[in-house]
Amino acid sequence: VPDLPHAERARRLELATVNQSLRNLKSFPFITSRIADNRLALHGWHFDIAEGALCAVDEDGTAVPLSG
Repeated sequence: VPDLPHAERARRLELATVNQSLRNLKSFPFITSRIADNRLALHGWHFDIAEGALCAVDEDGTAVPLSG
């Protein structure tokens, strides 16, 4: 979204990168078979260095802050 401030565009790109990494992992058959039989669960995480905050990243790209 070109009219967003640079910091917000960068954050959205960071979160999209987390989701793309999860999709890439799910492209491997040995990963998907382990997910299917509940031997493996994948989770996306984002650490905001400036804020010192760790967030879980939902599949829709939403960052959910973890309370400390």
